[in-house]
Amino acid sequence: MDKITSSSWFMRIGAFVVAFMLFMQVNSDPSNITNTQTKDGSTLINDVPVEIYYDTDNLIVAGAPDTVGITLEGPESIVNATRNKMDFEIYVDLSEAEIGSQRVPIQVKGLSDKLEYELTQAYADVDVEEKVTEEYNVEVEFDKSLLGEGYQAETPVIEPAAVKITGAKSLVDQIAVVRAAVNTDGSVTKDISTEATVQAYDINMNKLDVTINPASVNITIDISSPSKEVSLKPVQKGTEPDGITIEDIKLNVNKVTIYGDVSVLKDVKEIEIPVDISDIKKDTTLDLPLSLPDGVVGASADTVKVTIDVKGENGEDEPVSTETKEATDTIAAIPIDIIGVDEDLYEANFITPADGSVSMEVSGEESFLESLEVSDISISVDVTGLKKGEHQVTMNVKAPDEVHWELPDDSRTVTIALVEKN
Repeated sequence: MDKITSSSWFMRIGAFVVAFMLFMQVNSDPSNITNTQTKDGSTLINDVPVEIYYDTDNLIVAGAPDTVGITLEGPESIVNATRNKMDFEIYVDLSEAEIGSQRVPIQVKGLSDKLEYELTQAYADVDVEEKVTEEYNVEVEFDKSLLGEGYQAETPVIEPAAVKITGAKSLVDQIAVVRAAVNTDGSVTKDISTEATVQAYDINMNKLDVTINPASVNITIDISSPSKEVSLKPVQKGTEPDGITIEDIKLNVNKVTIYGDVSVLKDVKEIEIPVDISDIKKDTTLDLPLSLPDGVVGASADTVKVTIDVKGENGEDEPVSTETKEATDTIAAIPIDIIGVDEDLYEANFITPADGSVSMEVSGEESFLESLEVSDISISVDVTGLKKGEHQVTMNVKAPDEVHWELPDDSRTVTIALVEKN
């Protein structure tokens, strides 16, 4: 027995048995078992875009949501990675849909098969309609009450004059008017050149949700002041001084061009020039202002020269006053200045007059006219706010108070072309 217990084999076997028992005791304690289960997670992602698959060339789809929310559940690491990458897609498949109203499922693709999901909206109620395109002429909406006194608007020029409208057939069939509105500030006295957005309306002027191509058009409206040539008539006022007889009252011009609204001009047949003779005792020449009727906004001349012939008690002509000697002259080639050009965008050129100058007849005291030079008179046109194209613009004249002036052919307008710079 002593030999067995003292042998090396016995010692080895005994050590193995003790070690095995210790191993079993340690591993039988649940507290020493490592937990290898994966932790689950959940997240809600809002406002995820919804893709719609359908025949975009021939159909229009309405009613599908733009976005939905989705709740993801599964292994936390995969949930977080999916939320960060957003490498999945929510969609509605209408590739085989028929025309009409229908309920279709909202689907998801691209998610890990280890994830479960729930959408905030599982179905969509959609209307599938035929897509049509029609061409419509564009009308211009312009508030003529904004025109300055005596001004009128010519027929608008629209470029392009027609647009193509695409949309669901049920909406396109409702189109009653296609209109572009011109927005202006204050009193309108100059030509209008602007870009305006085009809108389509039904018979009740409700705006329709359709696609318009082009979405905007260029509108040009010429603004003018109607004119009319009328006669001038001197009218004697007051009483002749004792012993004086007024033989004749003559005007240096017998007609003048007036400007204003057509409704006003049609009733103006002539303009009276009141001449007060109460203090006239000898032949006299006067410069009298032109008094315009109500509603007339301008005239080709602002004063008129009146010559009064007088006879005394003895029947002889009274001597002509030598206080001043009147004369008339023509100032040629007065340059016309163009002001208000946006030089970063446009170059301004004269159409008429082609040389950008004008002649003017002036009258006044002879000694003053002898010293009058072209530089003493300034003529300008203001194109502030005008866009590209041709425009009729009224001339502004500044001349010394000592002279009476008149433009040729009773014309106060020139034609200017604004050309875009390259």
